[in-house]
Amino acid sequence: MEMRHKLRDITQNDLKVLNEKLGFEVSPSYSNFLLTNNNGGQPIENTFRKFDENNKLLNEVGVNVFLGIDENLTCDLYHNSIILSDRIPSDLLPIAHDGIGNVICIGTGKDNFEKIFIWYDNERDLDESPSYRDVEFLSDSFNEFINGLGQEDI
Repeated sequence: MEMRHKLRDITQNDLKVLNEKLGFEVSPSYSNFLLTNNNGGQPIENTFRKFDENNKLLNEVGVNVFLGIDENLTCDLYHNSIILSDRIPSDLLPIAHDGIGNVICIGTGKDNFEKIFIWYDNERDLDESPSYRDVEFLSDSFNEFINGLGQEDI
């Protein structure tokens, strides 16, 4: 995947440290993406379109930046997981921002492993516990998600 702006290169050891900090292993598909795609950054192909079975457009989601392992905390996956831990369901890991406050997440639980969701920041009351009320399913896998990205400025 081609990136406009790339994060620093990482190693398997960087991923090991991230997994230890998170307390679980980042999904194999996202780990591979980080290792082979410059550890995240701003993709040129940055728009995911979700269609129904009749090819009707249901949603269009922009990807401003994929999170990775970085000193810039805005783009750091671990930092974002801590900041959002009391806002998104605990079985979701933030992996990208859409540029307008919403967060693209990958499932980490038994029932949603590697599925991709978007969490809508503006849908939740500040005193409300995290729930799936603010979450929309996007794709069955990370690879399906990135293969569905098209080029359109957001």
